[in-house]
Amino acid sequence: MISKAAESAIMDMWDAGLKPTVADIIRLNAVGLRLENRMRPSESLYHLRRCAFLGDGEARVVLREPLLGHEIWRDRVRTIVDLDDIFTAITVDAFLCGTDLDALPDAENAVLIRGAVEAFVARCAAFPVGQITSAVLYCKAGVDWLHGETAAEPPPEEGDEPLDDSFSVPVGVIRNGLAIGIGLTLKEAQRLTRAAFEAMVLRRIRYDGAFDRKAEHTRLDDDFCRTLDEITDRLKAEKEAAHG
Repeated sequence: MISKAAESAIMDMWDAGLKPTVADIIRLNAVGLRLENRMRPSESLYHLRRCAFLGDGEARVVLREPLLGHEIWRDRVRTIVDLDDIFTAITVDAFLCGTDLDALPDAENAVLIRGAVEAFVARCAAFPVGQITSAVLYCKAGVDWLHGETAAEPPPEEGDEPLDDSFSVPVGVIRNGLAIGIGLTLKEAQRLTRAAFEAMVLRRIRYDGAFDRKAEHTRLDDDFCRTLDEITDRLKAEKEAAHG
């Protein structure tokens, strides 16, 4: 991923006869990406979604780490149709990992839900169950199942089960996070992975202050400018020294 701000700054350096090193370019690009992704928390540089591929070419199926919105959809669907009774649990998880949040069928329509899952199952028919399982476990937990890794499931705690049709574990996670003021709406939070959302909550608790997007933007903008100045000043000094 290339930062447009960093790309422009590097082009200016080249035009000025400066020669940034590979390390300079990587460093500036990283700071630029943090700045440009400030309004898209689900695409945060530090919490990019895990991704796995089944097959290649036109038949390739791409699986990605589920978002909180996927988890909420899954909990709502349980009250409408028992997918686990029709399909295997890994198949349903693969469907969630392989379907964009905006493309999920209406959670209240059992016919659409079953049709969508069946269509996804047909797309994956050529892949071994072990390969699908490995891809899903990697996307959900970062586990390389085919090479012997396993995910340790934490013991269930009181309140882990849905309390009623309007409440679910991911909804509870979001409500608790929003209650301490991390600067997101419910809709924005649903487009985060659980790991990214929990990281924002921990940051809010750690610094014990409201999450202010404008202040965060200013800080990141300052970081980029300071980094650019440091690199440019050093390169100018090196150029002057080289020309005696």
